[in-house]
Amino acid sequence: MIRVATLDDIETIRRICDASFDLNRWSNTSFIQEFSKDHSIIYIYEFEGQAVGYMVIWKLSLTVELVTFAIDKEYQNRGLGKKFLTTIIKENKGYTWFLEVNVCNDVALNLYKYFNFKECGIIKNYYGSNLNAVRMTREAVS
Repeated sequence: MIRVATLDDIETIRRICDASFDLNRWSNTSFIQEFSKDHSIIYIYEFEGQAVGYMVIWKLSLTVELVTFAIDKEYQNRGLGKKFLTTIIKENKGYTWFLEVNVCNDVALNLYKYFNFKECGIIKNYYGSNLNAVRMTREAVS
């Protein structure tokens, strides 16, 4: 089940974030700020009654920015990320998508390529000194 997150989900989101990312983990404040932005939507992915993933998107006039997305390490490699992203993309069809991903994150890069995201540039030092990001886009599909 996928649902829109509430402030009650902050600790769950933090747990998944901390377990998923070595660099640039979001703080509680960062997540809390997203709840006050009109263009920001935070989703929770529940599997077998357990919150196992989250996603933050910014839905703007004609674009969606995938800001952050993670599946709990214990639940990775089960196709859950693919199911989660499939659902959110379908809910937002007709939008052009953008995201940034660590150039070294082959799992994420392959997932996004599966969804027809194309590399459109490198952002130097995006995650810190010598830690670059790939900028990716997915054209709007009706």
